[in-house]
Amino acid sequence: MPTLVVDLSEETAWRLERLCRKNNTSPAQLAEQAVEIFLDTEEWQIRDIEAGLSDARHGNFVSEEQAGLLFRQWLG
Repeated sequence: MPTLVVDLSEETAWRLERLCRKNNTSPAQLAEQAVEIFLDTEEWQIRDIEAGLSDARHGNFVSEEQAGLLFRQWLG
């Protein structure tokens, strides 16, 4: 397994150690989980942005009426 060395601030290192103790896990395990969550989120955002840009390049936009309906739904 590849190794990655990361310099952490004292505050971040302290928080990591505290969380490891509470979860009964190692810093390496917790860091790997954190990196996986970060990568999943970033990859998902990039996929959605690229899909949106592709739609825009092909002229696929929501109508003003559809946008208004969605906006009103979000406002509750």
